[in-house]
Amino acid sequence: MKKPTGVIVAAVFLILLAIIGTLFAVIFAVVGAITPHLAVTAHQSLIISIFLTAFFALPAFFTWCVAVGLIRGKNWARIGGVVLGLLIALCSALFGLGTAAAMMAPQFQSQFGNARFALIIGVVFYLLLAAFGAWLAIYLNLRSVRQSFRPSIVYVPDAVAYSSPSALDPSATSRPPASPAYIAVPSPATPETSKGIALPRIVVVVLAVLSLFGSLSLLGMAAAGMPLFYLGVSLQGHAAALAMVVVAAINIVIAIGLFRRFPPAYYAALAMQLLGIVSSLALLSPSFRARAMQAGMAFAARMIPVQPVQMQPVQMQSMMHSIQNGVLLLNAILMPLVLAFFIWALLRDLASIRNNAATP
Repeated sequence: MKKPTGVIVAAVFLILLAIIGTLFAVIFAVVGAITPHLAVTAHQSLIISIFLTAFFALPAFFTWCVAVGLIRGKNWARIGGVVLGLLIALCSALFGLGTAAAMMAPQFQSQFGNARFALIIGVVFYLLLAAFGAWLAIYLNLRSVRQSFRPSIVYVPDAVAYSSPSALDPSATSRPPASPAYIAVPSPATPETSKGIALPRIVVVVLAVLSLFGSLSLLGMAAAGMPLFYLGVSLQGHAAALAMVVVAAINIVIAIGLFRRFPPAYYAALAMQLLGIVSSLALLSPSFRARAMQAGMAFAARMIPVQPVQMQPVQMQSMMHSIQNGVLLLNAILMPLVLAFFIWALLRDLASIRNNAATP
């Protein structure tokens, strides 16, 4: 069956995004190998470089797989494209709004006034990318598009190709000549009766993917000896590493359970989303936000291959403080809405599981 034009357009754009992601992965791999991280040891610097490279390499690889699968007309690629579209829409919208919030800081405008136009272009790019992700998720789940991914041929028993009575009457003495058991015939153009993948299920799969990706990030941070700040508690050293490993293990188990539609995993995921909402709303408190900013500056000092933050000029510190304050406030407002959306999807998909189990 001929592929719709929209599928080709989606595959082309995904290939472009995959190329960009691959280039960024290569750049971070090269830069990380030749640039020392002054605030960490050589071992930690290597782990950070691997983490930053994987941050771009893994999504790029997934995007390559989806793009090639769409071109080849694979239905798994269509489903992967729906999930990828939601991921692109969510992450791009958060990046774009976060950048816009940072640009509102007065110190940012005074220090980087000449770069304001370039940053506005960056915000517009992120918002356009979010729109593309939303279109991709919606388009690939349309009935007409799902129909185009049905197999163009079906295999039927070879006996139907014979019109003689002996091919249909087992008691007949004559038999048709030896032939393969099945033959390929064009698929009948019957209308599709399924409704496709329900939105809650797609969102739950997106949550599972994010949980796996977040778990990999936590394991990388633990190996690099990064600090941890969560629910107002700041941990360092082995305590932080142990906490991150435990949380990563829990998220991996939850993600597997969500993929397999195991109800206890849904309850655990609901608890994690509620904790996330509490943590985000706590950022509305100035004292809590101040502790979060201190932890963020310490984390950035280890991640960024520049001089430690405390050695930077006072104006730079003031600007970074204002940017972090704006981003954290935006997090406190938007993240509860995102997590509430995940809670809605978890509850709806869990109800669907119960209904299917109750149906004889």
